[in-house]
Amino acid sequence: MVQLMDFKRVIGIGWDVGGWMGNKQDVASVTWKVGSEELEWLGTPNQFSLPIGSLLSTQMLIEKAVAKNNIELLEESLVVIGIDAPLGFPTDFVQLVSGETVECFRPLREIDNKLAYRDTDRHIYNELDNKKPLSATFDKLGNNCTVAVCHINKWCKEDGYSIHPMTNNPIDKKIIIEVYPALVKPSQVGEVKSPLKELLPKNIPYPSDAYDAAICAIMAVAYGADGKFLQLPKLIHPPDHLDSVNKEGWIYHFPRGTCT
Repeated sequence: MVQLMDFKRVIGIGWDVGGWMGNKQDVASVTWKVGSEELEWLGTPNQFSLPIGSLLSTQMLIEKAVAKNNIELLEESLVVIGIDAPLGFPTDFVQLVSGETVECFRPLREIDNKLAYRDTDRHIYNELDNKKPLSATFDKLGNNCTVAVCHINKWCKEDGYSIHPMTNNPIDKKIIIEVYPALVKPSQVGEVKSPLKELLPKNIPYPSDAYDAAICAIMAVAYGADGKFLQLPKLIHPPDHLDSVNKEGWIYHFPRGTCT
């Protein structure tokens, strides 16, 4: 849980992650001034490609998302990057590829395959009307996942970011979380419902990756606001009994019934 008392604003950067090739990276940015009841978009959702021969810096990502005249707002703000891609792999899969012996068998349900799905994925499936995230190891999502993990490792080492819940610290001012915009849409091509619909940028096309990036940015603000921005409920944090999330990661999401 973050502490807002030292910040004037929460800035949410939403990154809808694509694969290593092409130009399918989309980013959006929005801010909430602490105590206000509205959001302000800091730029237009933007699509771009990864650089060849290097990784993105956080400065490069922010410059894609935030208009130049708004860059200075980051100095006095709690910055949360909401990423639509898995930020960790299933524990059993990591042990398997590391050469360790892992108990493997065909499960009754696909979601119970511990080589394919994390505990957070099973939580989503069991709690949110059988919505099933893609597998970072068995589906093509592994492409996007490796893009995200390589970048967040760099950002934590070089720029002082923390990945929640893996490195959760109440005094963090630069935070990375995993989000999943599909959870607030009725379908892949559907439009989100209230209250998110009214908060999105005007005239943003849907379905589109830019639309999803904007949803990620709103979720990032919701995490930082922690229920104090009344138009957005608190995001669901991992239950205390799931120790696995400290290695596998957690999909932060709105409570059941939000936007449906």
